[in-house]
Amino acid sequence: TPEFSYGIAPNWEAGLYLPASRDANGDTELAGAKVRLKWLPVKPAEGEAGWFFGANGELSRLKERFSQSRTSAELRIMSGWRNADWLVAVNPVFGWSLSDGLRSSTADLSFGTKIARTVAPGIALGVEYYADAGTTSHPTFRDQAQTLYAAVDAELGKWSINFGVGRGLTHSADKLTVKTIVGVPF
Repeated sequence: TPEFSYGIAPNWEAGLYLPASRDANGDTELAGAKVRLKWLPVKPAEGEAGWFFGANGELSRLKERFSQSRTSAELRIMSGWRNADWLVAVNPVFGWSLSDGLRSSTADLSFGTKIARTVAPGIALGVEYYADAGTTSHPTFRDQAQTLYAAVDAELGKWSINFGVGRGLTHSADKLTVKTIVGVPF
């Protein structure tokens, strides 16, 4: 999924995701598009320790083959603390189906958490935990997907890489997941 982002002000960033799928036959298909707006008003100065807090709003339109609700919205709260050695983050995520017949005022709820330790200049090792939690009206972790990742973050010049191998902790999660995020400035 390529993501293009653009800083529009010191605390604001706009983004565009273009999720795609490649099947076993090698055919690639664009799944749709997602636009986002990130606001990060609380953050430490570059190189300083401190708390950060913000929000990321997203609106998506995907093909029905990829999402039962073709149109959806998401609000991700970004929060945590970092210094030169540690990063601790907790991100609750609220999601709403906006498609006819699936629309609800009750949000789906999930969480992303991360703890990482810098082990060398530009390299951090850590764990990431992602958990679905049902809906805000009936939160439950039981029978929901939960995955724990061993992850590495690396800064290679101006490029950044996040690589992780995840193990599903519940029967609802994939048993093994490999993920990679590559940041390329332009």
